[in-house]
Amino acid sequence: MAESTSIVKDNHIKGEVWAKPLDEETKQCLQSLRSKVNSILVDGSSKDVEWCDDACLLRYLRARNNQVDKALELVRRTLEWRKNFEVEELMNKVPPQVKEEGSSQKLYVGGKDKYGRPIIYMKPKYQNTKESIHQLQHLVYTLEKAIRRMQNGVEKLILFIDFEGYSMRNTPSIKMMRETLTVLQDYYPERLGLAICLNAPTLFYTFYKVSYVRLSNHLLTKTQSRKSTFLKLTTQKRVKNGWSLPNKYLTWMS
Repeated sequence: MAESTSIVKDNHIKGEVWAKPLDEETKQCLQSLRSKVNSILVDGSSKDVEWCDDACLLRYLRARNNQVDKALELVRRTLEWRKNFEVEELMNKVPPQVKEEGSSQKLYVGGKDKYGRPIIYMKPKYQNTKESIHQLQHLVYTLEKAIRRMQNGVEKLILFIDFEGYSMRNTPSIKMMRETLTVLQDYYPERLGLAICLNAPTLFYTFYKVSYVRLSNHLLTKTQSRKSTFLKLTTQKRVKNGWSLPNKYLTWMS
């Protein structure tokens, strides 16, 4: 049977540097989920086994409020999605269409914040292609690239969206926005530490309000939290403090 190695040490888990020690309930849930996941990894690839480490399973537990069976179902769905979407193949050999998607710098991995979390920059005004599966592939490629840049002790990323120059011409469809939300929430749960929106248009707020009911309870909690926010218009002082931002944004901050 293929099994993933446990990385729980001294009642802590390899994850966010500020993560609290695991309580007894969480440890038991993790052990239960680990046992169930190992049973579905019997015929899994070595990449699947490597992907299903304890830090990963803990993120899925948090996303489902420590409900083991629901977390297991989400893990199962994600493994199936990663296989069908060919995530590893995408990272090993980037298709020309995905390279074209990234050529305009509409979505890319930049620096890191003071906690070492990679920052993904999104600039809709540089949309350079028609809507297709390649746009979603480019999103997944960028997420995977950010995750692979994370050092030990870091498991979240920052999403910085600059809507300057945004217009109806470069507005993605509701379908594409919902697919993006599904990828972030279901296939990369607990990876988003903070999303910052600059110059957000009214249309964006409308979509957010419509999609609000589709978010998990955990993300809804984050939306209301000042320390861990899914979507928040952040003050200039907070953004500038300890952030690795392009000069353009540092000028805006001054």
